[in-house]
Amino acid sequence: MTISGAAMSSGAPGQACLFEDVSRAFAEAEHHLGAGVGVDDLIYLFIGGLGIGSGIFVNNVLLRRSLGVCGEIGHVIVEEDGRPCQCGNWGCLETVAAHQAGVSRLRHRLEKGVMSRLDTMN
Repeated sequence: MTISGAAMSSGAPGQACLFEDVSRAFAEAEHHLGAGVGVDDLIYLFIGGLGIGSGIFVNNVLLRRSLGVCGEIGHVIVEEDGRPCQCGNWGCLETVAAHQAGVSRLRHRLEKGVMSRLDTMN
């Protein structure tokens, strides 16, 4: 497991503590404990409530850039003149495909009076 110096913090005496993005943490777990065991090259795609990311292994190494991040595919622009994203751009993949984006679009449509079976559910 690769641990960058910037990602380490003091934990219990004599032990290091690693802080990691959820998508890369899940990729690490999959690579070391799941279906990725024994696989040199792996892309793990994470679609969560607020975001989309990935963990990318090449030759058994989790890719990171100088700032400690790599695989932030949720911020690839997919919609010209799309909705604002938390990163400051507009039309990122997260604004159309993450769970929260779907909930937001549904809520907006219901507020406009669009009929839905959800109106009848308890």
